Amino acid sequence: MATTYDPNKKTTQTQPAANVNKATPQANYTGLKGLSEGTSAALGKYSQGYQASDAVTQAQSYLNNVVAGKPADYQSQYKGQLDSLYQQVMSRPQFSYDLGSDMLYQQYKDQYTNLGRNAMQDTVAQASALTGGYGNSYAATAGSQAYQNYLQQLNNMVPELYQAALNRYTQEGNDLMTRYGMVSDLENQEYGRYRDSVTDWQNEREFANTDYWNKYNADYSNYQTMLNYYNQMAQQENADYNTNREMALNQAMAIIQTGNMPSQSLLK
Repeated sequence: MATTYDPNKKTTQTQPAANVNKATPQANYTGLKGLSEGTSAALGKYSQGYQASDAVTQAQSYLNNVVAGKPADYQSQYKGQLDSLYQQVMSRPQFSYDLGSDMLYQQYKDQYTNLGRNAMQDTVAQASALTGGYGNSYAATAGSQAYQNYLQQLNNMVPELYQAALNRYTQEGNDLMTRYGMVSDLENQEYGRYRDSVTDWQNEREFANTDYWNKYNADYSNYQTMLNYYNQMAQQENADYNTNREMALNQAMAIIQTGNMPSQSLLK
């Protein structure tokens, strides 16, 4: 039976290598007389049916081995990474900025608060010294102003901190896309090598299939030619035998009619 192969949606009918011998009806040479030893032996050989030659058998074995070596289905070693990176890209939240969760802002806040407190204390001390060491509203106001100046510097840094956070968010997204692109390139390279192996296998299979059929058809055609030749030879030798037999019979009858006995060789 023929076997159907389907590499990558391509259907190819290929002769299986289970049995290349094609049954052929035996030649009907029963009852033929006068066949030579050579004709009888050859006709007996070819009338048994087609037997593949070594060349056909070898071509068939090669075809079987090639078909059996079909590359397995593609299995990506990068699929898990690609799926994970894709999910990370698609599930990223929209950018938002929260001063309370910005560690850098908290560091600046602690730093400027301490600086403001120290400045306030120094300013109050200096103002009090001018009044003989007694506190007054001027000293308190001056100290509060010094403190507020540092808080204002802290507030002035908020846009810069916002932009830094936005830059980090953007860079993280770019890094994810870069990683996805790198893994995707590796995936494409791997799949390209796989496709090359499939193409090489298809080419070798087509070569082996063509080579097999060429040898099979030539071998089988030669078998039929030889079978027909020896059939014809047997028919001719049988016809010659019958002709000679009839001639001998006529000769023997003529001798008998003369009252004589034909020779043993003529009777035979």
